Amino acid sequence: MIRAMQTVSEAPEVRGVPGLGCVPWMISDGPAFLLRTARERGPTFRARMGPGSMLVVSHPADLRTILHDHAKNFVRGNTVDLIRPLLGNGLPLSDGDFWLKQRRTMQPAFNRGHIQSLTRLMGEVCQRRLADAPVGATIDVHQFFTLLARDMIVETMFSDSLGGDTRAIDTAFMTISEFTGSRAFLPVRIPLHWPLPSNKRFHEAVRVIDETIDRIVARRKGGESRDDLLDALLHARDPETGEPMQQRHLRDELVTIFFAGHETTANLLTWTCVELSRHPEWARRMRDEVLAKASDRALVAEDVHQLPVTNAILREALRLHPPAWIFARQGIEDDALSGVRVRAREVALICPYITHRLEEFWPDPDVFDPQRFLDANPYAMGGGRDAHYVPFGSGPHVCIGNHFAITEAVVALAALAKHGRFSLLAPERVTNKVGATLSASNTAARVKPWK
Repeated sequence: MIRAMQTVSEAPEVRGVPGLGCVPWMISDGPAFLLRTARERGPTFRARMGPGSMLVVSHPADLRTILHDHAKNFVRGNTVDLIRPLLGNGLPLSDGDFWLKQRRTMQPAFNRGHIQSLTRLMGEVCQRRLADAPVGATIDVHQFFTLLARDMIVETMFSDSLGGDTRAIDTAFMTISEFTGSRAFLPVRIPLHWPLPSNKRFHEAVRVIDETIDRIVARRKGGESRDDLLDALLHARDPETGEPMQQRHLRDELVTIFFAGHETTANLLTWTCVELSRHPEWARRMRDEVLAKASDRALVAEDVHQLPVTNAILREALRLHPPAWIFARQGIEDDALSGVRVRAREVALICPYITHRLEEFWPDPDVFDPQRFLDANPYAMGGGRDAHYVPFGSGPHVCIGNHFAITEAVVALAALAKHGRFSLLAPERVTNKVGATLSASNTAARVKPWK
């Protein structure tokens, strides 16, 4: 069992391999390595990464310090430099007064009422995608949900379509995911201006995404107004100053929504289907619930929160396999976590993957058991100050798109429940695919009818 650290001056350190530290283990399977270490050393420890080290933090009390009580002292800093060339100063990468202004300007576009109004369109997108996965077909689950999540973002948030040829944008997404995954845990930063093939592919991918966003915005500015996220952001005004977003800031937020929003949802749905394939009794309960609620009609907004089993399955998948399995903060000044020293400018690597598997809060933590959420586990309230369950972060910087993500995931699972089931060909072979987000590999599946 992992318990809170007693008061000490320094956290225990894992030195790893001479010269490289823990880099090989982080690259091969970072979640498994960090969880194993936490169970051996405690929830707060340092891991050597080449010439430096990172402070791994996972106990809810320390997350509360970083994300709530001392949030102004723990900022993104240079921890997001790798992805900044793509996302610019989007909400997940900004701090301070600029972040606050952007957040309050954007918040109305992400309220529950607006997201719920998109439910019907989400269902239509799902039906079109499922037509490409007929019963009897063999598919790659992660690829299927990546394309589905991409279409949901474009059609529900931007009221647009990418047209018939999506190869360029799909390749761009894949290139960026592979790039960030390959460099996330390198002990040194490779300058992006070096003429390396990987750098050139990354820059080309960013160019393709920028051009795609530019075309969508240009069509909207030249056409009719629509009640979607893009319209909301184009007309958004800071409630305190009345100022609109500058063009480059609008670009950063749209790219962030486009890229980060679709990748995390795809990963959530992939891992959910993995767990349902391993636990068919929960798949049947989900199907029965969906058919009882809306067997002969499309899902409507009111249904989303009236499917407790489906929601519990999603939340348990988020507990075991949070797409944002790690994120970082950098201390401005010296601080302390459970008595452990945090030096100024030191990076604290927050690990929800460990937090969600702390045995003192989650009995049988490695077991997939959605019943935890049906029984109203007091620790299962995401985003609250207690910080036991943080799939979308916590505190002032909690993910602005959390309601959108849950809504589209419920709609997608409900559509799948009526269509068939994705049965993994080898669920025991599915492994973590680790990068900036937590994905899965070996996800080939057969689309089977319900029995």
